Amino acid sequence: MEKSNKELTFVQSGNYLKLNGIINEYTDFDALFDKMGDKIIMDLGGVEKVNSYGIRSWINAINRYRIQIEYIKVTSAIFEQFCLVDQLTGNNSYIFSFFLEYYCLVCNENYRLLVTTTDFMTYFRQKTYPAPPICNCGRIYEFDGDKELIEHYFSKLYNEPVFTVTGNNLANFLMPRKPFNSFISLFNNQTFKNSPYFSAEDISNGGLFVIAEIVPQAGEKVQIEFEIPEGGGKIKCESKVAWIREEQYTPKYLPKGFGLEFIDIPAQDKDKLQQYIDKFIKEFAG
Repeated sequence: MEKSNKELTFVQSGNYLKLNGIINEYTDFDALFDKMGDKIIMDLGGVEKVNSYGIRSWINAINRYRIQIEYIKVTSAIFEQFCLVDQLTGNNSYIFSFFLEYYCLVCNENYRLLVTTTDFMTYFRQKTYPAPPICNCGRIYEFDGDKELIEHYFSKLYNEPVFTVTGNNLANFLMPRKPFNSFISLFNNQTFKNSPYFSAEDISNGGLFVIAEIVPQAGEKVQIEFEIPEGGGKIKCESKVAWIREEQYTPKYLPKGFGLEFIDIPAQDKDKLQQYIDKFIKEFAG
């Protein structure tokens, strides 16, 4: 359900919070954060701008509620504030994904490319940027962001640990994901003989992330079983360990664990899972 907060509208679902509009002196962060718990996924893709009053109120609320925020779909206007105001990432909050802005000189069209912080860090360390997209007119889009500001932000992160995706699994890692705070069962004859029950963090049509101190080897095969919420039924299939949050690269605010890729999920079960994820995307990721 969408609610209004003066010039800002917002949607809440569990620990997910999507904002649209303007963050200013009228933004009531108490109404936004109240009863949401101490960990929030905040979608900023619809935020047009923020003023100094809004920033001050935002920081005060973070400190008052002692919450950890995972920021997703951060727009260029908001990214600038993160570069200038360190307190927005207080209490171990962090940017998970943000937009790179592009512009076509022929069509006057704008284009936004969503990238994860982890993915962009790879480009940054190689002193490069993602390949620019191509406009429908055939011309390559021009980068329309502030490279100096972006590089300033990532220079601060350069020596800080980030979780990494191992192997050639980035496409699956970047698929649309839904928070999935559910228990799952894992079985195989190697790592998971005596500890079959684990918690999941999020899920996509191609796999899910498992929170675990026990970390298997990349590529290890695992039988997985879990229930799709809201009466979606049980899914049981083979999977493999696609990527790992390696301990030496894992910040303290992220749980240890690993990503599983579904291998032989039945077509009807995959359809059910896709419907479950699509419902979330349609309602909140607009």
